[in-house]
Amino acid sequence: MKRFIVPMLTAAAMLLFGQTVYAYTMPGDADGNGKVESRDAAVVLHCTADGNISDFGAERRRAMDITYDGSVDVQDAVAILKLLDRPPIAESEIITDFSALKSAVKNNKQTIYVKGRIECSERLDLQTANSGVSIIGLKDENGQDAVLDFAKLRDSLTSKGEKGVGIYIKGSGYTLENLIIQNAGDCGVRVKGTDAGNSVFRNCVFRYNNNSGVSVTAGGHDNSFYNCDSYRNGDIVQKSGADADGYSVKLGAGKGNYFYNCRAWENSDDGWDSYLKSGDSAIPDITYIECLAWHNGNAETFTGEYDYENHYPLDKNLLYVQAILEQDPDFEAKYNAREITEWPKVTMKMLGTTNNYSSLYKNWGGN
Repeated sequence: MKRFIVPMLTAAAMLLFGQTVYAYTMPGDADGNGKVESRDAAVVLHCTADGNISDFGAERRRAMDITYDGSVDVQDAVAILKLLDRPPIAESEIITDFSALKSAVKNNKQTIYVKGRIECSERLDLQTANSGVSIIGLKDENGQDAVLDFAKLRDSLTSKGEKGVGIYIKGSGYTLENLIIQNAGDCGVRVKGTDAGNSVFRNCVFRYNNNSGVSVTAGGHDNSFYNCDSYRNGDIVQKSGADADGYSVKLGAGKGNYFYNCRAWENSDDGWDSYLKSGDSAIPDITYIECLAWHNGNAETFTGEYDYENHYPLDKNLLYVQAILEQDPDFEAKYNAREITEWPKVTMKMLGTTNNYSSLYKNWGGN
């Protein structure tokens, strides 16, 4: 059984269409001033007492629902005050490099704080049962979110496959929070196997991965995603866009996978894919509550043409755009000056294979 609860689109949600969003609302920031403080708890209490929560846009309600239970109430105000009462995190407790992150995971450290852009040269395997481990991203001094960047791993590989996954969860009881996971050679996150369950993802972003942003498969069960975004994931070199979804919950995925207030856009294939093909066992249940998907399956997104046509900034995270810049270092200046008369036809190289402009469009398999 699949349960679909389709939201009414608020003005705040409508503004997302046709543009790329790079950040999520800060949990607890009820008044929208960019920080969490005691007045935010007061705002929540005032709104719940007046019964006017529905008057707020989706982003504001998202920030207020700090307990991630789908409603805004007194418990959210209490949770904000508890958050403010936590002792400061010592600098010695904050991880800023991949070696330290691997060590903390290996030693089953219960709370792992990460900050900055961490270049990940290997797959991060989370294999412990009932781990209780939380990996939590912190904003840096410039207000930038924590990034786990798997480009080094991706570029070291000569073939596609699971060895290119960014974070591979075979265990259970993990929490990933406030993280951007990007540039993996396969899925950004894969949750796989009957032992892979009861993990929680909060306020995470999955982007620019070479397969789905998130894959839950082969028995992965009871995993919950709150306030997560998955965009511009695309397998455009190996498969001309045919297989990379925002969220892929299929191929024998288990029961109880749950998405609340999540978004999937501008992926090369589907926003959400729970397709069953002949021989697959049925997926027991998936819940989507107040989730959005839009503008998936467009090849022009991944060549950069869509952004140019719509007067958006050049997205230098796109593989095709990177190939253009290698061939023509002046391309960005021409792009910004609106001097492009014909889109460059270049070849991309990755994971031991290549693809080019004409072949990409001829064989485009995205939905």
